[in-house]
Amino acid sequence: TTPLQVYAAALLGAFIGFTPGFDHSPGLILFWSFVLLILNANLFLAGLIGLLSKLIYLLTLPVAFSLGRFLIEGPTQGLFSSLHNGPITAYFGLDYYVVPGGQLLALIVGLLFGYLFSRGLKGYRNKMAKRDSERDGDVQKKAWLKTVEFIFVGKKSTKS
Repeated sequence: TTPLQVYAAALLGAFIGFTPGFDHSPGLILFWSFVLLILNANLFLAGLIGLLSKLIYLLTLPVAFSLGRFLIEGPTQGLFSSLHNGPITAYFGLDYYVVPGGQLLALIVGLLFGYLFSRGLKGYRNKMAKRDSERDGDVQKKAWLKTVEFIFVGKKSTKS
């Protein structure tokens, strides 16, 4: 798992989590899911961040509404009116106040989660590299620890 994949998973999981639902913005959910698959992001991490983002979204719904109202009726009114009337972007649900406001909040939350997870992954890798060099790799790990390590870190490269 590279830092780009971690940031992509965090951002796209947050974008999907901060979308109100498939009935309000089906195009947006399908678009972000498609980008998630194309960028080869960590799907487990994206799902985890998506669930956390949905909880944060429900708590910050009044803020998303206010931000969306400002974006739609404020200085970017022309942009959102043309996006709402576009042939493909009309299915993104950008006429609802909570959608653009939620996407703006998702950008902030996704960058924050991406930074935290990337930093944590880098620290974990450094700690494990130091531990492996000290013990020469003779440590037998438990099955659950190997599974968790594979989910978050990825496939281990073989030494020649």
